[in-house]
Amino acid sequence: MSLEVAKKYGFTASLINVILPIASIAVIGIVFFQLISQILNNAINNNTASYTFVPVAIGLGIVIGVMGLIGLILFLLSMHKLSKYYKEPQIFRYILYTLIIQITCSITITVLFTFTLMVNNSYLNSMPNVFVQPISILIVASAVSIINGVLYWQAFTKLGEKSDIHTFKTAGLLYLIGSVTSIIGIGAILIWISWIFATQAYKQLKPQQQPTTIYTTQPTTNNNLNNNDIIYCSQCGTENNTNNINCTHCGTTLQTT
Repeated sequence: MSLEVAKKYGFTASLINVILPIASIAVIGIVFFQLISQILNNAINNNTASYTFVPVAIGLGIVIGVMGLIGLILFLLSMHKLSKYYKEPQIFRYILYTLIIQITCSITITVLFTFTLMVNNSYLNSMPNVFVQPISILIVASAVSIINGVLYWQAFTKLGEKSDIHTFKTAGLLYLIGSVTSIIGIGAILIWISWIFATQAYKQLKPQQQPTTIYTTQPTTNNNLNNNDIIYCSQCGTENNTNNINCTHCGTTLQTT
């Protein structure tokens, strides 16, 4: 069933998004510790620096990047299947918009940054320019983060309404707040917590209940009565039950004998 596949994809993608930040922090901590230890060791023993841990760190970084890409693909597939299952295209459409915005902004910022360095040879020697471009990039990145937060919030809210699982709405709201507050540092933590809620929400997905058909029995009418139980009014000819004393149409006293 497509729901079960979407449920597995979404749960796996959310779990990856929960684990990867912890793994990234661990790798950065290990690299920083190894770097400090190597510097101190070289300073004490007057050795030439040989950072043998660098290839390992690069390898771990590549693994984390590949896992992040796998998580993104699984999340997109999950939301696409869920939009089909619940017949709500906006569930997937909002997530697709975020992907397009992220790719477009990343390419644009990279091209502009490279073009500026190539054209202005004195760029690195100009202190005002050194600070202007990073600030501009930070402002653009914050704006993109807020827009993506709004789109994720809308997608999760739609999914919560269609699946009747309010945990999706909570995940979307936390993601939105995290995107807005990412510039002050706590946003990343809130986004990470939102993926924990999304993991729980995907586990709660259940197939939609099919509507039950209720069959009713039609009441017995005079047309279904046996001919022996019918008497005709001598005045107007209306069919009447033999238990009736007067005609149901004209009120004439029936002759039952």
